[in-house]
Amino acid sequence: MVPLITATLGDALAMQPDQMREAGAAIGATRFQTIWHLIMPGLRPVVIGASILATGRALGETMAVLMVSGNALNTLPANIYAPVSTMAAFIASQVDSALEDPTGLAVRALAEVALVLCLISVIVNAGGRLLLAGTKSYRRS
Repeated sequence: MVPLITATLGDALAMQPDQMREAGAAIGATRFQTIWHLIMPGLRPVVIGASILATGRALGETMAVLMVSGNALNTLPANIYAPVSTMAAFIASQVDSALEDPTGLAVRALAEVALVLCLISVIVNAGGRLLLAGTKSYRRS
């Protein structure tokens, strides 16, 4: 999440007009003060949008997490290094065996997990829209 937010924020900072930086230097502000007090208030929607985009990507990341996390099913991690499984990785790893179930119960269970994951994504997006609605420059498109 952090690299995506950082890259987006860096691009947004680079696109700000030089007059903002020059105005900060003209009033005797340090570089940090110029960025924090003059440039960052206008970038609030960018920071919120990048954070929500990164969170959405992290929630939906499937195969990388499946390969890296150890894919431990039905266990709670004891520490930060213990193997885990996300909902998306669980769906991806169990779909083959679920299709072989003659009762269809496993497919329904995977559909319920996918529905919960979808609801979490909708809640995150709705929260992002609520955060962005408080900014002046947000326009619904």
